[in-house]
Amino acid sequence: MRRFVESLSRNAKGLRITLLAYWGLMFLGTHLPKVPVPLEKVSDKTLHFLAYFGLMLLLTLDSISRQRLTFLRLCGLLMLCAVYGIVDEILQIPAGRSADVRDWLADMRGVTLATSIAAVGLFLSRRGESYSTEK
Repeated sequence: MRRFVESLSRNAKGLRITLLAYWGLMFLGTHLPKVPVPLEKVSDKTLHFLAYFGLMLLLTLDSISRQRLTFLRLCGLLMLCAVYGIVDEILQIPAGRSADVRDWLADMRGVTLATSIAAVGLFLSRRGESYSTEK
């Protein structure tokens, strides 16, 4: 786990750029009047799930790279994604799309899965630290 964190720390700037590019492209993608042709065959809810899973994963990795991931910060990131998901749905209306609570629920399922994975990783890394300091 320590090597993973060190690797993320060395690449913190690149990770932040990736996060910002991903978020920007995600925003652009949700505000296009029509879904691009290759994505028409994929369920809208699946796209929402995957997009927000990726967003939360990148936000979490960004926090880890800056050695600032705590359970409180993880909860804050979850709330940030929840609020952003609501705002994103509302802002789709002027673009000729509809706001759908079910889309937001799919967003939150993706965020929740990414949060759960991060929480387990955080718990296990803390547990490993306590074992290593006891020896």
